[in-house]
Amino acid sequence: MKKREIGEEILSGLEEIAAWQKGQQPLKTTELKRPTAPDVVRIRKRLQVSPQTFATLMGVSVRTVRGWEQG
Repeated sequence: MKKREIGEEILSGLEEIAAWQKGQQPLKTTELKRPTAPDVVRIRKRLQVSPQTFATLMGVSVRTVRGWEQG
């Protein structure tokens, strides 16, 4: 596995932003869909973490995770 060059990635990103600001290139965008209740459950189980751990990873309360999972 190739080691990432974080510094180079940051500089490249800054160059892209500068080119966009000058109208020289469009920004790359990604459209995300809102996860459904089954998606949240599948993601948490794939990570093999409890609702409590998943809540911590996401920066939300366990109650929020349970709400997500119930739709």
